[in-house]
Formats: sequence, structure tokens, C-alpha cells
Amino acid sequence: MNLQRKERGIALILALLVITLLFVMVVEFNYLTRVDITIAANIRDATKALYTAKSGLNAAIALLKRDDNVYDAFSEDWGKFAELSKTPFLYSQYINEGTIHLSIIDECSKIDVNRVVEDNSKSLQQLDALFTLFEIDADTTDAIMDWIDTDHDIREMGAEDDYYQGLEKPYPCKDAPMEIISELLMIRGITEDYFYGTKDSKGIKDYTTVHSNGKININTANSIVLQTLGYLDGDEWITPIDEEMARNIIEKREEEPFESIIDLKNVPDMGEIYEKIKGQITVQSIFFSVDVEATVNMAQKRVRAIIERKKEGGENIMKIVYWAVE
Repeated sequence: MNLQRKERGIALILALLVITLLFVMVVEFNYLTRVDITIAANIRDATKALYTAKSGLNAAIALLKRDDNVYDAFSEDWGKFAELSKTPFLYSQYINEGTIHLSIIDECSKIDVNRVVEDNSKSLQQLDALFTLFEIDADTTDAIMDWIDTDHDIREMGAEDDYYQGLEKPYPCKDAPMEIISELLMIRGITEDYFYGTKDSKGIKDYTTVHSNGKININTANSIVLQTLGYLDGDEWITPIDEEMARNIIEKREEEPFESIIDLKNVPDMGEIYEKIKGQITVQSIFFSVDVEATVNMAQKRVRAIIERKKEGGENIMKIVYWAVE
């Protein structure tokens, strides 16, 4: 009798043990299944977000391609696209789920740092003027020029391989044009505060480019860049456009875009100034940067690209010269 009771007790314990193991296995299987489903959903959403971002880029390219005006200005469709992308119902019929934010920026509204080594470079003088406005040591341009030029001669405040190879994490001096503007952060003297700015000061990132034809589009340049335009008086770069005059230019183009650079003379007190800066300005742009951020549920993808637009046979030819996915 006692033996039977012991056997029944052991059987009960074994049954409970088996049930416990089965329960643990079911819980673990359920957990792993839910993890797999979540991972699959994240991959699905990330893929959707990526292709949504690519779609936004293609839409931007299409807008720029069909633009047939003789000038480029914010009043055109490409200039309004960023604001339209903030209104989901305008594009919800094309995107089943998620949101998209897109901006198109005229790179020809900025100072081209790749052109500072050219003979009689106006871009160098404009960059010096920009540094003065932002209270950055103007001698920093020596290091930028050394980074871009092909020789190994060191300017007074510049730097070549000897400096960069001596850093804690060494790298060579490029001695070639920059491909992206963030390369400035690799150059001696350019700090993150100078590049990105701080809460108390602006950074040079939004005022400089490495893709342009060297001329500033007066329809899209902001007040700061307009104030860097000037002319040489002996060895001194004179910048006749002050903050008030730059504001007048912006107000005039908001009334009606400049269709030709000569239209700048319609701004009060610009007659003589126009004659001195006309070689530095344009109303047509060749390079545009496109920034697209797409969100699907919790997944986000960002596509950045630089688009070159050229006229060939009366048609706009589009080329992606830089591309990055984040």
C-alpha cells in the first residue's frame, strides 16, 4: 500500500514536472515567435520607409527636370515642395502608410569652398568675409586651401600631411577637391562649433557648398551670403551689401523673382554696386541638394543626394553626383 502511494506521488511529481517544462517551452516559443514577428515587422517597415524616401527623391528630381524657367527661385514648384510635404493628405493617395518630409536646397545659393584655390578667386574672398561675419579666424582659409590644392606646400597657417599624419587618429591630407561639405570637419582649425554653430552663434555648414558653378544665385541666397559679395580695393575685399540692403534684395525678389541679374539694379541704391558684383552672381542654378526623411510606424530612413541639372538640346539632364542613406 505504501509502495503504491509512493509510486502515485512520484507519478504526480513527474506529471507536474512535465507540465512545467511544457509550459516553459510554450512561453519561450511564444516569446521567440513574437520577437521574430517584431523583427520581421521592423524589417518590413524599414524597407517601406527606404522606398518611400527613394520615391520622394525621384519626385524631387522630376520637379527639377520639368522646371523650364530661365531663372531659379523659391516661388517655383521645387521651392514649395518642402512646405507641401508637411501636409500628408496631399500625398496620402500615393503612400499607403507613413509620412515623408522633403526639402530641396539650391547649392548655388552658397559659397563654393572648392573654388577658393582658383586664380583671383572671388569664392576665397567671400569665404573670408563669411568667417569675418561669424568671428572665425580668417587664417583658417589657409588650411582649407592646403586641403584642396594638389601640391604639398604649406601655407603660413595651413597644414599638409605632416600635421594630419601626426594626429592621434592620423589620416592623409586630401590634396583634391572636397566631395561633401562635412569634409571641412577634417581640416585643421574647423571645429564642430564653427561648422554646426552653437546656441549663441551660427555655423558655416548652411552657407557653404562643394557643388556649384562658383556664382551666387541672388534669387535664393540668404542675407548672410549676400553680404559676402564684394570687390577688391587694393588688397582689401569691400562688401558693400549690408544687412539692410540684403533685406531689400530679399523683399524685392519675394515680390517678383529676378529673371536676369540686371534686374538687381531695380533694388534701391544697387546701381553702382551691381556693376562691381555682377561677375559673381546669377539667377540660374545647376546643383540642388535633396533631403528626404520617411517614417513608417517606428522605422525611419533618410536619403540625401546632390543633383546636377544641365541643359542639353533644350532638355534638362539630371545626374545624381552624391548619394547617402541614413
